[in-house]
Amino acid sequence: MPLSPRLDRRALLSGAVAALAASAVSVHAAPGELDPSNPKELARIFRKLAFAADERIGFWWLRGTRGALVETDVTPLWDMHIGSIFRARDLPDGQFEVSTIQTAFYTDLKSGERLRTFANPFTRKTIDIPRYPAKVERLTYDAHGRTDPPSGFLAGLDRDAKIGPAWVQGDDVWIKGDVLIKGAPKAPGERPIRVNDLTTYFGSVRDVVDPSIPMPLAGQTFIDINIWPPWLEMGNQKGDYFSRCYGRKAASFDAMPTLWRQWMKEDFPKVTADFDAALGA
Repeated sequence: MPLSPRLDRRALLSGAVAALAASAVSVHAAPGELDPSNPKELARIFRKLAFAADERIGFWWLRGTRGALVETDVTPLWDMHIGSIFRARDLPDGQFEVSTIQTAFYTDLKSGERLRTFANPFTRKTIDIPRYPAKVERLTYDAHGRTDPPSGFLAGLDRDAKIGPAWVQGDDVWIKGDVLIKGAPKAPGERPIRVNDLTTYFGSVRDVVDPSIPMPLAGQTFIDINIWPPWLEMGNQKGDYFSRCYGRKAASFDAMPTLWRQWMKEDFPKVTADFDAALGA
């Protein structure tokens, strides 16, 4: 799910999956079905698996764990319940725009209770978990990948957001949708900015090539490896902030996980009351 590359959330490929994808051999579908080496076909695979070929509203859910990677030691921090709402529409010159709202809720690793604060095991401090608004983001794509410039904290930084490659094996198709961002430190003594959002979408070749199925069923694996977010107050602690997630695209709000729906209704009732209005024009 092309979710926004914000450093202090974001949820959504294990390292093993990424390594397998990097070493996989592309196997093309039969002629006339799907050819991942064709840029137009690659763009069609990406749009239909990640979003939809028409302007209907769709959803993604992701479940995963946020952790700290210090040298070679992994420390799980909390579980994540992530959801996004999206709508794609065509733009001139073959581009398309996606309006999306993403929210993430954190839960305790043992009890499963929703977290409002977090006891940081590295600093021994208990800190408040930020609450972000359910804000619409507008992403634009052409046949090669993202075309909207990085914004907010990431404005002006270098970004690589190309789509692909894709692999076909039988009726299964996988495609990468990674977003990699890097930049110089914002202040003396800070680490260089790094965002590594690694996403793989997967689905059915038959669904992708079928024009009567504008929004096929699809799954997603996601891993990110980033620098510490400021709110975690890690100071000079060495290491990286990562997550590993899995999820599915859904055709309706009712098909989303129960806890995410509950917390969305509690925290963002205006959004759940009218998704069309929430996504805007």
